[in-house]
Amino acid sequence: MPKKNMPDKIKTYPANLDVEKSILASIIIDKKVALDVIPMIVEKDFSEEKHREIFAACKNLYEQSQLIDLVTLADKLRRKGALDKTGGIPYLIELTQFIPSAAGYTYYINILKRDSLLRSLLEVSKEIAEEVYTSDDAEKSLSLAQSLVLDVSRQKSSRALTHIREIVYDVIGQIEKKISDPDSSMGLMTGFWNLDDKTGGLQRSDIILVAARPGIGKTAFALNIAANIAKRREDKKILIFSLEMSDVQLVQRMLCNVGNIDNTNVRRGNLETADFVNLRNAATILAESGIYIDQTSEVSPIDVINKCRTFKLEHGQLDLI
Repeated sequence: MPKKNMPDKIKTYPANLDVEKSILASIIIDKKVALDVIPMIVEKDFSEEKHREIFAACKNLYEQSQLIDLVTLADKLRRKGALDKTGGIPYLIELTQFIPSAAGYTYYINILKRDSLLRSLLEVSKEIAEEVYTSDDAEKSLSLAQSLVLDVSRQKSSRALTHIREIVYDVIGQIEKKISDPDSSMGLMTGFWNLDDKTGGLQRSDIILVAARPGIGKTAFALNIAANIAKRREDKKILIFSLEMSDVQLVQRMLCNVGNIDNTNVRRGNLETADFVNLRNAATILAESGIYIDQTSEVSPIDVINKCRTFKLEHGQLDLI
């Protein structure tokens, strides 16, 4: 039997004031820690308004290459008219005595960033809920929701300044890998060898624009790239959008490319026995490839973004659009 009158689980706002105080104390009492910590965090990482004010003053001193201690911090807050609302001198003294040393600051930072991320997610959830209740455009609302969550994920992945020693050996390792395995540095090969030789293949995050007059063969060029990748039987996921051709027309062109068959003969049904064998072999190659075609006749940029995000979530990768 379910228990009656059971109170709901108490939901607390993601914040740890002791951690916030410990970080501020670390900044004030240890100059080296201050130099390390300040670039790693931002004001909104603190949930308490007075802690935001104190950190902002510390950051201002840091940016001006000034000493950060009890005296300079109090002076900075006083000049900003924020000393009283942050608790005054007594609260700053309390902070300096809150922890015996700054030795554990890296642990405090992790907790602070975690709570800040959770608060950001909470705020985003509220924005999404408000959008859902007031919008009559589901696609627009979906795009906004994805964009807001993506912004939060960028907040998580942001990095502070990194000393070159932490990067240089990784780069050496990558260069050694390229020497032992030259193909590892290559991007996605288009099958147009002169182009691949110049570019090293299509690299991740590249946006490539193919521009020409109508009828020159832009669509054919793009389809040939997809077909060439399919012919190599690589484990690549390719998503094709087309506002001009039907899916049947697109596939027919790729069949002709993979099977090395004249498209005009296919359209006329004028095929030799060898051509039809090549056509069936090409069909097998394409059927086993990672090519997907969006059949939507009218697709907006927002639609493309949403479909690509959904595709990547469902299939785990998206190598070429």
